[in-house]
Amino acid sequence: MTCATFQVEGVPDFLVPASRDNSIACTCLLFYSLQVAKQKDHVAVMRILPALTQCDADIVYQDTFLHLLISYLACMPDHFASSDFYGVVVELFLMVSIDMDTKSAL
Repeated sequence: MTCATFQVEGVPDFLVPASRDNSIACTCLLFYSLQVAKQKDHVAVMRILPALTQCDADIVYQDTFLHLLISYLACMPDHFASSDFYGVVVELFLMVSIDMDTKSAL
């Protein structure tokens, strides 16, 4: 199973479009992602992180949010051994930010 084909049911269909248009929905999604990461719920983290890329990048990729998220993810080293978890965190969430930065610099 590759990361590109990895699909986990999770975030309700209505929440992702709502989070694109509504800063309150996006903020709820951010706090939910921090909560599940703090609880070390790797399945919920894998469900929510790809959905966060659909939110406003100015909110999702702020240093304050990323610092908290990464500090919680750092407490989950056993889960990073799974290629699915690693792929979701790095390829589907963190690399998206790098791609956006690269495109905006051009």
